[in-house]
Amino acid sequence: MPDRHAWIKRICKGDVLRFPGDVLRVVREVKHWPNNNDHSKTSTSVTLAIRRCSWTHRPFTCYSDNDLKQLGVRPTRAKVLLRKKIDKALEYEITGRKITRWDGSTYGSPVMPWDSKMDCCDARGLA
Repeated sequence: MPDRHAWIKRICKGDVLRFPGDVLRVVREVKHWPNNNDHSKTSTSVTLAIRRCSWTHRPFTCYSDNDLKQLGVRPTRAKVLLRKKIDKALEYEITGRKITRWDGSTYGSPVMPWDSKMDCCDARGLA
């Protein structure tokens, strides 16, 4: 019997996911790694822009593959190129890495917990 959640193993950065209530959200970062108990299986986590302000004030939220299954999230065939300035700023907040711009210059420096530039209000409403 085919796995109806096999698409989760193929999620990429920029993919658009459909959440319940026909809410579309863009994957900002994704990680796949071998499952500790069964190395033939993989676990996945996705990072998305936050939808509502949070007590943590982080501009992003994370979901595991189990969260996606439980929520009934579905893939779409849409993909978004994350090239806007706000996309790069959010990527910097999520990864803590310097981002290379199209012109070769870099954005940001290693992020320390006190070095956050974005608040949840800055990312609220992004897809």
